[in-house]
Amino acid sequence: MILSSKRAAEFLNVNESTVKRWADNGKLKSFKTPGGHRKFKFEDLKKVSEENHYLTPDMSANSMSLKTINEIKNRDYGSLNKKFGKYLLKGDTDASYDLIYLLYLDKVPVAQIFDDVVKKSMENIGDLWSKGLLEIEDEHIASGALLSVIHRFENDITDKYYSKSKFRKTALCAGLENQLHDIGLLCVRITLKHLGWKVIYPGSNLPSDSIISLLKNEKPDLLCLSFKSHGLNGNTTKDSLEIMKTADKLNMKIFTGGEAAVSSNNGVQKIKDMVTFTKHLKELRQK
Repeated sequence: MILSSKRAAEFLNVNESTVKRWADNGKLKSFKTPGGHRKFKFEDLKKVSEENHYLTPDMSANSMSLKTINEIKNRDYGSLNKKFGKYLLKGDTDASYDLIYLLYLDKVPVAQIFDDVVKKSMENIGDLWSKGLLEIEDEHIASGALLSVIHRFENDITDKYYSKSKFRKTALCAGLENQLHDIGLLCVRITLKHLGWKVIYPGSNLPSDSIISLLKNEKPDLLCLSFKSHGLNGNTTKDSLEIMKTADKLNMKIFTGGEAAVSSNNGVQKIKDMVTFTKHLKELRQK
């Protein structure tokens, strides 16, 4: 599809003079007809919109209603997390993905998306399940759909551009043995990668000896340790303390997350939400 300067400006939601300036300085590819009229290829416009996170009409038209688009622009997270949860319960990964990706294109911070849409929607689903209003298979369908969406989101917002980052501090993200839920840890990984961190990710359900071995061999700058209350016992507590003791000896910053996460006076900080976590990461980046 070939568009004029006027149509290109409408697509990108900018002034026509801006489009012409971008074409002149090489930011936006264009060509001229024999009559001297500037034209633009649709694929070039879409590439610029994606690279600069512009919310454009064709992106919003795929599966989102005008009402939902307005909720995105107005940051109506209460309505959006309910819709996101409904999509997940239906196993509709396309609609779920489109919702959070459109938020991202409309310049909502990744951490905010995770806190106010992803986390809230799963809390709502968990609450419905605990009240007996959902079956266990419903919760599993939603969790499986969310994992698929999260992996796709990670690929689109970090992995396509990750190699361009010059920031090379390293973080190890891991979950203790018998801690089987990866979603929170994946959100931490994406947040780190999006800010340019190199991430070592063995996932959840990892023996403490393996985590300690990774700490000693890889010597990351940061440890993110996830553990929930399910399956916690005396040995698990002892193992987590040994892991954090090792990280502290190696002068690593330590963050913990999950229902059983703890803070301490020796520098261990509990991740309460992704927005606060991001603030800590930005502070570390400046050191």
